[in-house]
Amino acid sequence: MLRHFGEYEAAFTKGELSVPGHLVLLHLDGSDRNVVLDRIDHANKNGGNQEHIDGMLSQADWRPHLVAAWALLLDVAGTYKSTMIWCAIDMGSWVCPQLIAAATLVTDDFDAQVASRLKPNYSTKPPIGLTPMERHSATGPAGTPSRYAKLINVLQEAVGFEVACEIAGKEVVEKAIADDVDNGSEIYKYWRLSMLESLRERGIERSEM
Repeated sequence: MLRHFGEYEAAFTKGELSVPGHLVLLHLDGSDRNVVLDRIDHANKNGGNQEHIDGMLSQADWRPHLVAAWALLLDVAGTYKSTMIWCAIDMGSWVCPQLIAAATLVTDDFDAQVASRLKPNYSTKPPIGLTPMERHSATGPAGTPSRYAKLINVLQEAVGFEVACEIAGKEVVEKAIADDVDNGSEIYKYWRLSMLESLRERGIERSEM
């Protein structure tokens, strides 16, 4: 898996950390996060490229999604395009709350992207060709309906309940909130606050796009 990601491979390793780097990014708490972010920042400046980032976001596995999201967040010069972050979201990524939080800062058409996914004809497209065990490891235990509910719940948190209801319909939004066993909206809020705090600690001020 990691051989395709160049310098970003270092972000996944454990090294001096208590857990592998991608697990630090999952919760984004504690001082270890700066160690992992330093690794990603170094990769951005020393051999990282668009192909690596797109490759991470095209994986079925949620772990590279987190590293790629932070590569985009730390790319203050705007070197990399963020289009593929929505492809990972469309696959029903287990870390869609984190990806959507990152997307608020790295995609310049965020509202339009959200609106298109709240429309009735939208559905997540889970990766194919995985064994049940591979799918569980890569994407979590939930099925397609649960992934959809989680995504809609996160999107309504990101743009506001009323806005989401205007696009998707109140019944759809309320059902998604009720069916989201992972409580994605709370993950989104917590991780977004930690994301902004992490950026400020590094002297990076990013505004919503």
